[in-house]
Amino acid sequence: MSKRIDFYYDFISPASYFAFMRLLQLTEGGSVRINYKPIMLGGIFKGSGNTSPVTIPAKWDWIKADFQRQADYYGIPFQLNPHFIFSTVNAMRGALWALSEDRIEEYNRAMFSAAWEKGQDLSSHEVLRNTLTGAGFDADEVMAAIGRPAIKTALVEVTDDAVQRGVFGAPTFFVKDEMHFGQERRLYSAMERRRSSTPIRVSSSPVRPSQAFSKIMASGSAWTERAATMTTSSWNGSGAASNTSASTSQPSRMDTT
Repeated sequence: MSKRIDFYYDFISPASYFAFMRLLQLTEGGSVRINYKPIMLGGIFKGSGNTSPVTIPAKWDWIKADFQRQADYYGIPFQLNPHFIFSTVNAMRGALWALSEDRIEEYNRAMFSAAWEKGQDLSSHEVLRNTLTGAGFDADEVMAAIGRPAIKTALVEVTDDAVQRGVFGAPTFFVKDEMHFGQERRLYSAMERRRSSTPIRVSSSPVRPSQAFSKIMASGSAWTERAATMTTSSWNGSGAASNTSASTSQPSRMDTT
């Protein structure tokens, strides 16, 4: 029986990018499945009372250096995004569409790469279109989907549900009811041990969206437009990158994102 990790993330967060890349490495060829939970990090901050580490200069300097240590240690491509802080509201709405179409992993790869490998501005419709087309998506179809009231409000609801579950930042993981947060080395180490010591079978079936979410996507008009006001500029999105060179020693645990 395969195990599942619930993964809450936002493309604005470079820590979510590193977590995504590490999860892909650790679940490749295995029976652990990633249940993707796209959220708006600004909404998480607002709902939980948390604040972005960007607001504390000394802490933020340390976190940026730790991002570079992780990039060097794990061999993950990474660069400073000159457009940070940029709005990810449309990109995250698109993630909900991709989830409903069983194309979430390739969508996440494309968006995370655009933001934290290529340093592109995901708030730009042109960048979104080019990223989608380059990754093999029908840009017109996705851009039409992210404008639907159902998807706009679904993103608000998923974010609110995350806050109710105890999420206060990104990335956040749940293994059953146990929550892990940030660059959770303990979780990664456990996954590495499981991967190296246990014969594992590839699980080809993706985690499907819930029946309730599928009904939301189909109903459209039953939802409000609350998401229109939920932007990263008003929410204080989190996470930036640094191209400062750093030691390739094992990075320490980052405590907030």
